[in-house]
Amino acid sequence: MKPGVFGIDPKNRQRVEVALHGWLPAGPVGPFGTGDRGSAALSPVQLALSDRIEIGHYRDVFVTVGGEIGLTQAVGVPIFRAVAAIGWSPRAHDMDDDGIKDDVDGCPQHPEDIDGFEDSDGCPDLDNDQDNIIDREDACPNVKGVPSSDPKKNGCPLPDADGDGVEDAKDACPNEKGVPNADPRLNGCAPKDSDGDGIDDVIDKCPTQAEDKDGFEDEDGCPDPDNDGDGVNDQDDACPNVKGDPSTDPRINGCPNPDRDGDTYPNDEDKCPDGAEVFNGVDDEDGCPDEGGKPLITIDDKDPKRPILKLAAPIKIGGTKELPEVDPASVVVLRALAQELNKHPEWTVAIGARPTAPDAQLDALARSFAVVRVLSTFSRRDGEAETVGWDAVKNQPGAAASGLGFTILVAPKP
Repeated sequence: MKPGVFGIDPKNRQRVEVALHGWLPAGPVGPFGTGDRGSAALSPVQLALSDRIEIGHYRDVFVTVGGEIGLTQAVGVPIFRAVAAIGWSPRAHDMDDDGIKDDVDGCPQHPEDIDGFEDSDGCPDLDNDQDNIIDREDACPNVKGVPSSDPKKNGCPLPDADGDGVEDAKDACPNEKGVPNADPRLNGCAPKDSDGDGIDDVIDKCPTQAEDKDGFEDEDGCPDPDNDGDGVNDQDDACPNVKGDPSTDPRINGCPNPDRDGDTYPNDEDKCPDGAEVFNGVDDEDGCPDEGGKPLITIDDKDPKRPILKLAAPIKIGGTKELPEVDPASVVVLRALAQELNKHPEWTVAIGARPTAPDAQLDALARSFAVVRVLSTFSRRDGEAETVGWDAVKNQPGAAASGLGFTILVAPKP
């Protein structure tokens, strides 16, 4: 008996045996007799129980242990005898007798089925093509197919007239060899892409115009030169998917204007984001137009090529000599100037400071650059303000009194 049948020894290396053995004497006396121990008429009979265990990789060495008890009192019959043995039984090392030696047999305890499919690995292949139809019921055991109630078709692939791997029932072009496609309109058809944009002509809304593949409606096959429809072509639009405004500054061209009324106050901080501040000394910090007061700056542009800038009050410079800064009270005047510069993209304001000893030139440059730095924070574009030498601005209005001169440079029209 093998304990493996009870799940005790899954590798079937163990065998338990129960045996009754003895011999019968020839003579007129009964076979087992009833005499005393040592009587010649008494036949020896013993009951043996043993357990044989196979060991080693090839299971050709075995150990047997067990015991025997006497059932009669014949000569040589013990009351109890222990038995132990070790043995070697050489074998061909092919446990499953499939002709493949165990050391190269992938399944040494399961014989190869020899059906012409992977017969050298030693393992049975009950479903060669892995179509979940066992080979003995599969009419096409080596080709993956589908179940069928017809035994002649069970396990065989569905009809495919053009041999492109797409069954005729799902093939949009059943008589033309094509390729599989998730789109049922194209499944089994040969790709055709006239404009080379990777979108088949069948579903391409613009089959002769290539899709521009810019992340905006790239599935329709049509180019989108202005995704957000703001009049700024995508190639020039810094915000191609958000509707914005044209600008001469390429960094913000086509982007939403953070300051719609151009008064230097951002929309989210401006109490009147669509009504420009009038810088006249009356509530100039709220971003709303106010009446009265006196303009902080005036510009005489009778000669468009040489507009003249006048400030109502001089720009004060504070901070340190190493790091001069515009006095907070003068910042609002520079806002008024930036507002005018935003209206005139062709203008650039040049700023120069009067040198003072020591390090006269360096000191003058630092003071004029402090003004440029503030103007740049309110600017919509690069280059609205720049520094120049004192000689270029010393004759401008207010320059002699304040030590800072401003002049407006006008770029020639293209």
